[in-house]
Amino acid sequence: FRANKKETLLIGVEGAAPETLYARLDSGKTVYLISSKISSLAFRPVQDYRDPRLTILSSGHLDEVTLTKKAELQQLRLKRDQKGERGWLLETPVSAKGDDEAVNAWLNPLLSAPIIRWIPEGSDATACGLDTPSAILTLHEEGATSPIILTLGSPTPDTPGGLFVKCSDRPGIAVVTGLTTILATTPLSLRSKKIKQIEYDTVDRIEIAETSFERKASSDEWIARQKEATNTPLIPSDQMKQWYDQLQGLSAVSFEAATPEHLIGRNLTPTNHPLTIRLIARLSENTAQEEKGETLLAEYSIGMETKNEVALREGDAPELLILPASSVEFLKTFPTQLPRQ
Repeated sequence: FRANKKETLLIGVEGAAPETLYARLDSGKTVYLISSKISSLAFRPVQDYRDPRLTILSSGHLDEVTLTKKAELQQLRLKRDQKGERGWLLETPVSAKGDDEAVNAWLNPLLSAPIIRWIPEGSDATACGLDTPSAILTLHEEGATSPIILTLGSPTPDTPGGLFVKCSDRPGIAVVTGLTTILATTPLSLRSKKIKQIEYDTVDRIEIAETSFERKASSDEWIARQKEATNTPLIPSDQMKQWYDQLQGLSAVSFEAATPEHLIGRNLTPTNHPLTIRLIARLSENTAQEEKGETLLAEYSIGMETKNEVALREGDAPELLILPASSVEFLKTFPTQLPRQ
Protein backbone atom coordinates (compact mmCIF):
# COMPACT_ATOMS: atom_id res chain seq x y z
CA PHE A 1 0.00 0.00 0.00
CA ARG A 2 1.38 3.42 -0.93
CA ALA A 3 0.06 6.66 0.55
CA ASN A 4 2.33 9.02 2.46
CA LYS A 5 4.48 6.00 3.08
CA LYS A 6 4.74 2.44 1.85
CA GLU A 7 3.46 -0.50 3.86
CA THR A 8 3.49 -4.16 2.87
CA LEU A 9 1.07 -6.80 4.09
CA LEU A 10 2.50 -10.29 3.83
CA ILE A 11 -0.01 -13.16 3.87
CA GLY A 12 1.18 -16.64 4.73
CA VAL A 13 -0.27 -20.12 4.92
CA GLU A 14 -3.40 -21.32 6.72
CA GLY A 15 -3.37 -20.53 10.40
CA ALA A 16 -3.77 -22.75 13.40
CA ALA A 17 -7.44 -21.84 13.78
CA PRO A 18 -10.09 -22.73 11.16
CA GLU A 19 -10.55 -20.28 8.29
CA THR A 20 -7.55 -18.16 9.26
CA LEU A 21 -4.27 -17.12 7.70
CA TYR A 22 -0.97 -15.93 9.09
CA ALA A 23 -0.05 -12.34 8.23
CA ARG A 24 2.70 -9.84 9.00
CA LEU A 25 3.17 -6.12 8.35
CA ASP A 26 6.45 -5.20 6.67
CA SER A 27 9.36 -6.83 8.45
CA GLY A 28 7.76 -6.63 11.87
CA LYS A 29 8.34 -9.40 14.39
CA THR A 30 4.65 -9.83 15.21
CA VAL A 31 2.70 -12.46 13.24
CA TYR A 32 -1.08 -12.02 13.16
CA LEU A 33 -3.83 -14.54 12.74
CA ILE A 34 -6.47 -13.04 10.38
CA SER A 35 -9.65 -14.22 8.68
CA SER A 36 -9.14 -16.15 5.46
CA LYS A 37 -11.96 -14.08 3.94
CA ILE A 38 -9.28 -11.61 2.92
CA SER A 39 -8.37 -13.99 0.10
CA SER A 40 -11.57 -13.26 -1.83
CA LEU A 41 -10.84 -9.55 -1.52
CA ALA A 42 -7.10 -9.47 -2.12
CA PHE A 43 -6.58 -12.17 -4.71
CA ARG A 44 -9.06 -11.27 -7.44
CA PRO A 45 -8.37 -11.70 -11.16
CA VAL A 46 -6.73 -8.67 -12.74
CA GLN A 47 -9.60 -8.43 -15.26
CA ASP A 48 -11.96 -7.55 -12.40
CA TYR A 49 -10.24 -4.19 -12.10
CA ARG A 50 -10.55 -3.22 -15.75
CA ASP A 51 -13.09 -0.58 -16.79
CA PRO A 52 -16.20 -2.55 -17.85
CA ARG A 53 -17.20 0.05 -20.46
CA LEU A 54 -16.13 -0.31 -24.06
CA THR A 55 -14.86 3.30 -24.12
CA ILE A 56 -14.65 6.24 -21.76
CA LEU A 57 -15.93 8.59 -24.48
CA SER A 58 -19.20 10.49 -24.50
CA SER A 59 -21.10 11.71 -27.55
CA GLY A 60 -20.88 15.29 -26.30
CA HIS A 61 -17.09 15.31 -26.74
CA LEU A 62 -16.91 13.76 -30.19
CA ASP A 63 -16.19 15.79 -33.32
CA GLU A 64 -16.46 13.07 -35.95
CA VAL A 65 -17.66 9.46 -36.24
CA THR A 66 -17.09 7.11 -39.17
CA LEU A 67 -18.70 3.68 -39.47
CA THR A 68 -17.43 1.29 -42.14
CA LYS A 69 -19.24 -2.03 -42.49
CA LYS A 70 -17.79 -4.94 -44.43
CA ALA A 71 -21.11 -5.78 -46.07
CA GLU A 72 -21.63 -2.25 -47.42
CA LEU A 73 -19.70 -0.21 -49.96
CA GLN A 74 -20.59 3.16 -48.46
CA GLN A 75 -19.37 4.60 -45.19
CA LEU A 76 -21.51 6.42 -42.68
CA ARG A 77 -19.75 9.60 -41.59
CA LEU A 78 -21.00 12.15 -39.07
CA LYS A 79 -19.29 15.41 -38.24
CA ARG A 80 -19.94 18.27 -35.86
CA ASP A 81 -21.08 21.54 -37.33
CA GLN A 82 -18.34 23.97 -36.31
CA LYS A 83 -20.82 26.85 -36.18
CA GLY A 84 -23.66 27.73 -33.85
CA GLU A 85 -24.71 24.97 -31.47
CA ARG A 86 -22.34 22.37 -32.97
CA GLY A 87 -25.08 20.04 -34.12
CA TRP A 88 -24.39 16.84 -36.04
CA LEU A 89 -24.09 16.80 -39.83
CA LEU A 90 -24.18 13.77 -42.12
CA GLU A 91 -21.36 13.89 -44.67
CA THR A 92 -21.68 10.45 -46.28
CA PRO A 93 -23.47 8.66 -47.85
CA VAL A 94 -25.67 11.78 -48.03
CA SER A 95 -25.03 15.39 -47.10
CA ALA A 96 -27.74 16.46 -44.65
CA LYS A 97 -28.36 17.93 -41.23
CA GLY A 98 -28.32 15.30 -38.50
CA ASP A 99 -30.99 14.71 -35.89
CA ASP A 100 -28.97 15.45 -32.74
CA GLU A 101 -31.30 13.51 -30.47
CA ALA A 102 -31.25 10.44 -32.74
CA VAL A 103 -27.46 10.57 -33.18
CA ASN A 104 -26.82 10.80 -29.44
CA ALA A 105 -29.33 8.02 -28.75
CA TRP A 106 -27.35 5.86 -31.18
CA LEU A 107 -23.87 6.79 -29.96
CA ASN A 108 -24.31 6.73 -26.18
CA PRO A 109 -25.17 3.01 -25.78
CA LEU A 110 -22.48 2.17 -28.31
CA LEU A 111 -19.73 4.11 -26.51
CA SER A 112 -20.67 2.76 -23.07
CA ALA A 113 -21.53 -0.80 -24.11
CA PRO A 114 -20.61 -3.18 -21.25
CA ILE A 115 -17.76 -5.62 -21.76
CA ILE A 116 -18.89 -9.13 -20.86
CA ARG A 117 -15.35 -10.44 -20.50
CA TRP A 118 -11.79 -10.18 -21.81
CA ILE A 119 -10.40 -13.19 -23.62
CA PRO A 120 -7.01 -14.55 -22.51
CA GLU A 121 -3.90 -12.62 -23.45
CA GLY A 122 -2.14 -13.88 -26.55
CA SER A 123 -5.36 -15.12 -28.18
CA ASP A 124 -5.25 -15.26 -31.98
CA ALA A 125 -6.86 -12.11 -33.44
CA THR A 126 -7.46 -13.97 -36.69
CA ALA A 127 -9.56 -16.59 -34.91
CA CYS A 128 -11.67 -13.71 -33.58
CA GLY A 129 -12.30 -12.33 -37.07
CA LEU A 130 -10.32 -9.16 -36.40
CA ASP A 131 -8.13 -9.59 -39.50
CA THR A 132 -11.25 -9.16 -41.67
CA PRO A 133 -13.48 -7.07 -39.37
CA SER A 134 -17.24 -6.93 -39.83
CA ALA A 135 -17.18 -3.23 -38.98
CA ILE A 136 -14.76 -0.46 -38.00
CA LEU A 137 -15.71 2.61 -35.99
CA THR A 138 -13.39 5.61 -36.00
CA LEU A 139 -14.09 8.09 -33.20
CA HIS A 140 -12.49 11.55 -33.21
CA GLU A 141 -12.63 13.15 -29.78
CA GLU A 142 -12.62 16.93 -29.48
CA GLY A 143 -9.04 18.16 -29.07
CA ALA A 144 -7.44 14.69 -29.44
CA THR A 145 -4.48 14.22 -31.77
CA SER A 146 -5.50 10.76 -32.97
CA PRO A 147 -8.82 8.89 -33.17
CA ILE A 148 -9.94 5.88 -31.17
CA ILE A 149 -10.69 2.94 -33.44
CA LEU A 150 -13.08 0.13 -32.55
CA THR A 151 -12.55 -3.01 -34.62
CA LEU A 152 -15.43 -5.49 -34.58
CA GLY A 153 -14.70 -9.10 -35.41
CA SER A 154 -16.79 -12.23 -35.70
CA PRO A 155 -19.67 -13.36 -33.45
CA THR A 156 -18.63 -15.21 -30.30
CA PRO A 157 -19.53 -18.92 -30.35
CA ASP A 158 -20.37 -19.17 -26.64
CA THR A 159 -22.04 -15.79 -25.96
CA PRO A 160 -25.34 -15.14 -27.77
CA GLY A 161 -25.31 -11.77 -29.51
CA GLY A 162 -21.66 -11.22 -28.63
CA LEU A 163 -18.90 -9.88 -30.85
CA PHE A 164 -15.14 -9.86 -30.48
CA VAL A 165 -14.02 -6.22 -30.22
CA LYS A 166 -10.65 -4.52 -30.04
CA CYS A 167 -10.23 -0.90 -28.96
CA SER A 168 -7.12 0.92 -30.18
CA ASP A 169 -6.38 2.57 -26.83
CA ARG A 170 -6.77 -0.58 -24.71
CA PRO A 171 -4.82 -3.86 -24.74
CA GLY A 172 -6.60 -7.13 -25.32
CA ILE A 173 -9.71 -8.41 -27.06
CA ALA A 174 -13.10 -8.05 -25.41
CA VAL A 175 -16.46 -9.75 -25.82
CA VAL A 176 -19.29 -7.21 -26.12
CA THR A 177 -23.00 -7.83 -26.61
CA GLY A 178 -25.75 -5.60 -28.01
CA LEU A 179 -23.70 -4.07 -30.81
CA THR A 180 -25.42 -5.84 -33.69
CA THR A 181 -28.64 -3.88 -33.29
CA ILE A 182 -26.79 -0.62 -32.72
CA LEU A 183 -24.68 -1.05 -35.86
CA ALA A 184 -27.78 -1.78 -37.96
CA THR A 185 -28.62 1.94 -37.97
CA THR A 186 -29.28 3.66 -41.28
CA PRO A 187 -28.52 7.20 -42.51
CA LEU A 188 -32.27 7.85 -42.65
CA SER A 189 -32.63 7.12 -38.93
CA LEU A 190 -29.87 9.63 -38.05
CA ARG A 191 -30.64 12.53 -40.38
CA SER A 192 -32.99 15.36 -39.54
CA LYS A 193 -36.40 14.94 -41.10
CA LYS A 194 -37.49 18.51 -40.43
CA ILE A 195 -37.57 21.39 -42.86
CA LYS A 196 -35.06 24.17 -42.29
CA GLN A 197 -36.02 25.81 -39.00
CA ILE A 198 -36.70 29.56 -39.15
CA GLU A 199 -37.30 31.55 -35.96
CA TYR A 200 -40.85 32.87 -35.87
CA ASP A 201 -39.74 36.32 -34.70
CA THR A 202 -37.47 36.78 -37.73
CA VAL A 203 -40.34 36.43 -40.21
CA ASP A 204 -42.09 39.66 -41.26
CA ARG A 205 -44.14 38.38 -44.17
CA ILE A 206 -45.51 35.02 -45.25
CA GLU A 207 -46.71 34.47 -48.80
CA ILE A 208 -49.00 31.52 -49.51
CA ALA A 209 -50.29 31.22 -53.06
CA GLU A 210 -52.10 34.53 -53.64
CA THR A 211 -52.33 35.48 -49.98
CA SER A 212 -49.81 37.60 -48.12
CA PHE A 213 -49.56 37.91 -44.32
CA GLU A 214 -47.62 40.83 -42.87
CA ARG A 215 -46.80 41.73 -39.30
CA LYS A 216 -48.77 44.78 -38.26
CA ALA A 217 -46.55 47.67 -37.19
CA SER A 218 -46.30 48.09 -33.40
CA SER A 219 -48.57 45.08 -32.87
CA ASP A 220 -48.48 41.31 -32.46
CA GLU A 221 -51.25 40.87 -35.01
CA TRP A 222 -50.85 40.03 -38.68
CA ILE A 223 -52.57 41.63 -41.66
CA ALA A 224 -53.89 39.32 -44.37
CA ARG A 225 -53.94 40.59 -47.94
CA GLN A 226 -55.48 38.65 -50.80
CA LYS A 227 -55.24 39.40 -54.49
CA GLU A 228 -58.24 41.39 -55.73
CA ALA A 229 -59.72 41.50 -52.21
CA THR A 230 -60.74 44.84 -50.71
CA ASN A 231 -60.71 43.89 -47.04
CA THR A 232 -57.60 43.22 -44.97
CA PRO A 233 -58.48 40.89 -42.07
CA LEU A 234 -56.38 40.82 -38.92
CA ILE A 235 -54.95 37.52 -37.69
CA PRO A 236 -54.27 37.20 -33.94
CA SER A 237 -50.65 36.43 -33.12
CA ASP A 238 -51.44 33.21 -31.23
CA GLN A 239 -53.42 31.89 -34.21
CA MET A 240 -50.60 32.66 -36.63
CA LYS A 241 -48.00 31.20 -34.25
CA GLN A 242 -49.99 27.98 -33.93
CA TRP A 243 -50.16 27.64 -37.71
CA TYR A 244 -46.45 28.49 -38.05
CA ASP A 245 -45.46 25.84 -35.49
CA GLN A 246 -47.35 23.24 -37.51
CA LEU A 247 -45.45 24.30 -40.61
CA GLN A 248 -42.08 24.11 -38.87
CA GLY A 249 -43.01 20.77 -37.33
CA LEU A 250 -43.46 18.99 -40.66
CA SER A 251 -41.45 15.76 -40.63
CA ALA A 252 -40.47 13.58 -43.58
CA VAL A 253 -40.90 9.82 -43.66
CA SER A 254 -38.45 9.44 -46.55
CA PHE A 255 -36.48 11.38 -49.15
CA GLU A 256 -36.16 11.34 -52.93
CA ALA A 257 -33.71 12.93 -55.29
CA ALA A 258 -35.21 15.96 -57.03
CA THR A 259 -34.81 14.45 -60.50
CA PRO A 260 -37.14 15.50 -63.35
CA GLU A 261 -38.87 12.11 -63.10
CA HIS A 262 -39.53 12.48 -59.37
CA LEU A 263 -40.68 16.09 -59.76
CA ILE A 264 -43.22 15.01 -62.35
CA GLY A 265 -44.35 12.02 -60.31
CA ARG A 266 -44.75 14.17 -57.19
CA ASN A 267 -46.65 16.99 -58.98
CA LEU A 268 -43.89 19.52 -58.36
CA THR A 269 -43.39 20.88 -61.88
CA PRO A 270 -44.58 24.43 -62.71
CA THR A 271 -47.45 23.04 -64.79
CA ASN A 272 -48.79 21.29 -61.68
CA HIS A 273 -48.96 24.65 -59.83
CA PRO A 274 -47.64 23.35 -56.50
CA LEU A 275 -48.53 25.26 -53.35
CA THR A 276 -45.70 27.68 -52.59
CA ILE A 277 -44.99 29.15 -49.15
CA ARG A 278 -42.39 31.90 -48.80
CA LEU A 279 -41.00 33.23 -45.53
CA ILE A 280 -39.64 36.76 -45.85
CA ALA A 281 -37.76 39.08 -43.49
CA ARG A 282 -37.76 42.83 -43.75
CA LEU A 283 -34.19 44.10 -43.63
CA SER A 284 -33.30 46.69 -41.02
CA GLU A 285 -32.00 50.10 -41.93
CA ASN A 286 -28.52 49.11 -40.81
CA THR A 287 -28.04 46.25 -43.26
CA ALA A 288 -25.83 46.53 -46.29
CA GLN A 289 -28.72 45.33 -48.46
CA GLU A 290 -31.30 47.85 -47.32
CA GLU A 291 -32.00 48.86 -50.92
CA LYS A 292 -33.62 45.45 -51.46
CA GLY A 293 -35.93 45.96 -48.52
CA GLU A 294 -36.57 42.25 -47.95
CA THR A 295 -34.75 38.94 -47.91
CA LEU A 296 -36.11 35.46 -48.57
CA LEU A 297 -35.58 33.20 -45.55
CA ALA A 298 -37.14 30.03 -46.96
CA GLU A 299 -39.34 28.80 -49.76
CA TYR A 300 -41.35 25.58 -49.71
CA SER A 301 -43.10 24.01 -52.69
CA ILE A 302 -45.68 21.32 -51.88
CA GLY A 303 -47.08 19.02 -54.56
CA MET A 304 -50.50 17.44 -54.80
CA GLU A 305 -51.25 14.27 -52.88
CA THR A 306 -50.32 10.91 -54.42
CA LYS A 307 -50.86 7.63 -52.56
CA ASN A 308 -51.45 9.38 -49.23
CA GLU A 309 -48.17 11.27 -49.55
CA VAL A 310 -47.06 14.73 -50.57
CA ALA A 311 -43.61 15.94 -51.56
CA LEU A 312 -42.04 19.15 -50.28
CA ARG A 313 -39.05 20.88 -51.82
CA GLU A 314 -37.09 23.61 -50.09
CA GLY A 315 -36.09 26.15 -52.71
CA ASP A 316 -34.06 24.32 -55.36
CA ALA A 317 -32.75 21.67 -52.95
CA PRO A 318 -31.47 18.45 -54.58
CA GLU A 319 -33.82 16.34 -52.43
CA LEU A 320 -37.55 16.10 -51.82
CA LEU A 321 -39.06 15.51 -48.39
CA ILE A 322 -41.84 12.93 -48.58
CA LEU A 323 -44.54 13.70 -46.00
CA PRO A 324 -47.73 11.94 -44.92
CA ALA A 325 -50.61 13.72 -46.64
CA SER A 326 -52.37 14.05 -43.30
CA SER A 327 -49.56 16.22 -41.92
CA VAL A 328 -50.38 19.09 -44.33
CA GLU A 329 -54.14 19.07 -43.79
CA PHE A 330 -53.79 22.26 -41.73
CA LEU A 331 -52.86 24.12 -44.94
CA LYS A 332 -56.37 23.56 -46.27
CA THR A 333 -58.13 25.27 -43.39
CA PHE A 334 -55.89 28.16 -42.39
CA PRO A 335 -54.67 30.62 -43.42
CA THR A 336 -56.11 30.07 -46.93
CA GLN A 337 -59.58 30.39 -45.39
CA LEU A 338 -59.31 33.75 -43.69
CA PRO A 339 -61.25 34.79 -40.61
CA ARG A 340 -63.63 37.69 -40.81
CA GLN A 341 -62.40 41.14 -39.85
